[in-house]
Amino acid sequence: MSSPRNCLWIALVPMGLTFFRFSEGREAKFSVKQGQKVASNALHLAHLSNPNMSNVMCATYCRITDDCDLYQISAVDNVCAISKQENKFDNSVDLITDPNYTLGYIHYKFPVRDGPWRLVFRVQGRVGISAYDTWRDSTVHHDDTVGGEFPDACLSLTDYAQCDRHLRSRILDNWVDIQEVRYSLIKNGVEVAYIVFDGTNTDNLSWFSQSRILQSSWTTLKTDPDVRPLELAGICSSTVSTCRRFLVWENFEYCINEFFYTTIIESTGDSCNSNTMWVVRDLSSYPVILFAPGTGRGTLSIEQGCRNRFGETPICDYWASRGECSANPGFMEVQCRLACGLCSPNSCTNTYGDTPVCQHWANYGECANNPSFMEIECRLACGGCAPGETFDLGQEADVLAVWVKFA
Repeated sequence: MSSPRNCLWIALVPMGLTFFRFSEGREAKFSVKQGQKVASNALHLAHLSNPNMSNVMCATYCRITDDCDLYQISAVDNVCAISKQENKFDNSVDLITDPNYTLGYIHYKFPVRDGPWRLVFRVQGRVGISAYDTWRDSTVHHDDTVGGEFPDACLSLTDYAQCDRHLRSRILDNWVDIQEVRYSLIKNGVEVAYIVFDGTNTDNLSWFSQSRILQSSWTTLKTDPDVRPLELAGICSSTVSTCRRFLVWENFEYCINEFFYTTIIESTGDSCNSNTMWVVRDLSSYPVILFAPGTGRGTLSIEQGCRNRFGETPICDYWASRGECSANPGFMEVQCRLACGLCSPNSCTNTYGDTPVCQHWANYGECANNPSFMEIECRLACGGCAPGETFDLGQEADVLAVWVKFA
């Protein structure tokens, strides 16, 4: 026999009382602590006084109140006070001991909300599970609490060191009345980049489009003419040893000339990383969440216009450590410029020896006649970048969070 949607039932457990509340078609558990009350990190919503106040009555009051996360009852004056967490990204609420109080709180804190936003997908970096496959897997619903708890660390956007999995809501399979979607990247517990998309009349794939961008921390992204179509599926091919998902990228050109805003590497290798052209040295685990840290496009190249040209980077580094930059400058300043510290890793210049040589070739039409060489070695001379142009080197984020706002 099924329970009515709005009923509240109680179970006695060794650690105290446990309540389960129904919310939006699912069960969420209240846990109860005797002799404790809230000290801080919770915002008071309302209170109710009744001489017959009980746990059931107070929990019900919390259940029917929007944003309520916890309640507490005073045995002295029979007052039920309900509150919400100040920071939905964090699981912590500070408590103090008081024998006159009973505290009830939602032990399972999903769905996570931040104002009108609701967290529907969360990717934890380097846990060995595909983010894209999880997004597409309609059999996975972590907002079903019956059958096991979900780790608190994997619900948090500030304290997630112990998280070992991704989070997926059933909303991804019931994509209805979505007004906006927020794509948020977290590093060291702080949002470092974001995109807000128009989610109206979309499905769980089509919202990810440049034409739907409303705002972004990357101020150039919305109108960047060189951005290829945004794709959650991205490009994943064992043939070229590349698997880049959640792709916000400009056109692919020889690794060194590629620019991007964000992507997730979902393989233990990448053709660009394998030839030592990228800053992403460690691909031993995935997913690797990458982003451009500035307000514009970034690069993953170990240099954008400045690199070690002699074979493998470690060879140049070894020679530089042995003093060859000063002992053999004629060779090292051309072939191992990066190792010798002769240029900024993200400056955009000609990389083939003297700049006049590149400009001479460019004047004779070599940018068009020999693009495979000139666009790499003489990028500045061929007009591939403005003099003094710089690009932020890509960084690795810890977490990707996808939020939705309903219409």
